[in-house]
Amino acid sequence: MEGCLVTTDAMGCQKSIAETITSHGSDYLLQVKENQPKLHAALKSAFFDTTDREFSRYFDHPSQMNNVGHGREELRRCWVSKTIDFIPMAHEWAKLSRIVVIELERKIGDKESLDHRFYITSDLGRSAEQMLSATRAHWGIESMHWMLDVAFHEDMSLAINA
Repeated sequence: MEGCLVTTDAMGCQKSIAETITSHGSDYLLQVKENQPKLHAALKSAFFDTTDREFSRYFDHPSQMNNVGHGREELRRCWVSKTIDFIPMAHEWAKLSRIVVIELERKIGDKESLDHRFYITSDLGRSAEQMLSATRAHWGIESMHWMLDVAFHEDMSLAINA
């Protein structure tokens, strides 16, 4: 596991998981949602409630990726923070070094949506473009899990065999 970037969805955003990953010589990229309410609020505030000057002090210029297919158009932007000084509880997370924010603009037919996803990471070396790719790769794995659950009833077989 040494040298890897380990990604999880919000369920895996736990201090003990971050500690385990870094203790094995890897970095984490953990999605933050309301299951970590104080951290989530701090990330949202830093991203949405700052002046332009503060924002440029906190975050690098975004990387972006366009995807068209399956009847939808998507534009993803990724910002990576230069600092974690604006996160009061940062010291509670093993080797937390940066914040990653993904903005997703999606158009399906005539419906448009805008979503923001927040992540914490111990990684210091990857660019916004690489972080954007890592989040996309993670959801490729999640779609395989969905296939196992829906098509092959994997969750049901675990309950039956337990």
